[in-house]
Amino acid sequence: MTVAAGTLLATVLGYLLFVLTLRMFYPLFPETAEDLRYYMGLAPTAFPDAAFTAVPQIYYLVTILPEAFLYAFLACFSLYISSCSTNRFVILSAPVIFYYIYNHLSGTLRLPDILAWQLHRTGVFPDLPWRQNLLYTAGYYAIWIVFMGILFAGRARRKIQGEC
Repeated sequence: MTVAAGTLLATVLGYLLFVLTLRMFYPLFPETAEDLRYYMGLAPTAFPDAAFTAVPQIYYLVTILPEAFLYAFLACFSLYISSCSTNRFVILSAPVIFYYIYNHLSGTLRLPDILAWQLHRTGVFPDLPWRQNLLYTAGYYAIWIVFMGILFAGRARRKIQGEC
């Protein structure tokens, strides 16, 4: 859980720092709601309604979180690989290789959308209201993160007992 929480926090803070740095040179939001809808159409997300709340800055956070959850899952995958191999190159490159192989296989095998986790940067259920979509997305990635944690714990336990 520490790996997932650290990755989640680092990703969110990195993106927020990026947004705040851009804010020094550009406005966070266009002046009119029509312009905002136009710009959101250029890069569609499942959370456009969050920009029209009482605190429109929340839009950036809810847009960043699904990608941060994806990275947390990949970090947990890397942790599991580290229990299988001591080669640093393998440990560092495994999440990237896994991401591209799984992306290719899910497109080639036409897996259901719910199994194509790499597509869920915009949320698992984009048709739902943004709060529910964000909650489902967090739960979706939490299940994958816990699954990787269970695999890692089992592998680490066997390695400590000398069975591997």
